[in-house]
Amino acid sequence: MKKFLLPAVALTALIVSGAPDNSNTAGTVNSAPAAKTEKASKKASVKAKKRKSVKVAKEITYLCSFDNTQQPALLLAAKSKEPRPLFVTLHTWSSDYRQCQNYAQRLQKLDVYMIAPNFRGKNTVGNKLSMGSDAAVSDILDAVKYMQKNYNIDPNRIYLIGGSGGGFMSLLTSSRSREIWAAVSSWCPISDLTAWHAYYDAMPKAKKSYGTHIEKNIGNPKTDAKAKAEAAHRSPVNTLEGAAYPLDISHGVFDRTVPVEHAIWAFNKVAAPKDRFSDAEIKAIKTIIKTKKTPAGFPEVSEKFGSAKIYVRRVSGNVRINIIHAGHSIMPGIGIQWLLKQQKGKPADFSDIKSKEKSSALGR
Repeated sequence: MKKFLLPAVALTALIVSGAPDNSNTAGTVNSAPAAKTEKASKKASVKAKKRKSVKVAKEITYLCSFDNTQQPALLLAAKSKEPRPLFVTLHTWSSDYRQCQNYAQRLQKLDVYMIAPNFRGKNTVGNKLSMGSDAAVSDILDAVKYMQKNYNIDPNRIYLIGGSGGGFMSLLTSSRSREIWAAVSSWCPISDLTAWHAYYDAMPKAKKSYGTHIEKNIGNPKTDAKAKAEAAHRSPVNTLEGAAYPLDISHGVFDRTVPVEHAIWAFNKVAAPKDRFSDAEIKAIKTIIKTKKTPAGFPEVSEKFGSAKIYVRRVSGNVRINIIHAGHSIMPGIGIQWLLKQQKGKPADFSDIKSKEKSSALGR
């Protein structure tokens, strides 16, 4: 397997809006360290925007079985004739498939395949077929089938990666199709739509943003029993239990867009009972926001995640969680490198990755 150290190109060229969401002020995550961390991520993001956008993946459409419609995607083809890995890259909450050209820029040097499905596009406009719907999940799985039918894909090396809304969909989709994936890399994911709606519902009207998106798509899960049931159906915390494929979940502790608890809840659903975080441990992790120190009772982690300090890391079987010094951000290069080390049917390889990549802010 070829080894390639990916350059630290910020992911935010993926973000259509080009700005991290640092507007949320409710809850314990609203702190000076959080603001400072997200400011640094935003600075890296601005640098990324200044780079000339190079479109290396081509736009295609493929047939989606949910409603027999042609849906768009980005496709990057490998040059080799022998079977090569497939990366399925997922856009964020408020963007669409075209955001993933930056993934393609990284992956073209690795002689691999990539497809970036649209899975019904942005979650912001009241599109009921987006935001984790059965159609959205089905579209991602149909994208894999399209690639397998038309290209020489290594069936033991099909990978899934995404951050924020893409992290949400990486967990939801993989948990419903466990037989497909060699490994999944999920960054700052939403794992419980009802809890995320409640987080924003507690904010002033001008800052409800994502909570309003949820209401436009499925209704208000706080007041509508039907909407609450639909939110539960679309939430990874209700589908992940027992998943055994290699899964790496990473989350910045200073994230004010998606609180770090979402990553912990997802980890707890997959981890062995003895490895799950207790309520007391979760409370202790939240103190990092003020102290910027690993809490008492947790082992110090000597390795870094790129350039970021790891405050808390825990492994249970094939799942790992990394709680790092970052905001609402991703390190796509590290995610890609970790995925390339995994093969279907084999135990997860969590050996250290040498990289100086900086976290890149994810926006709306």
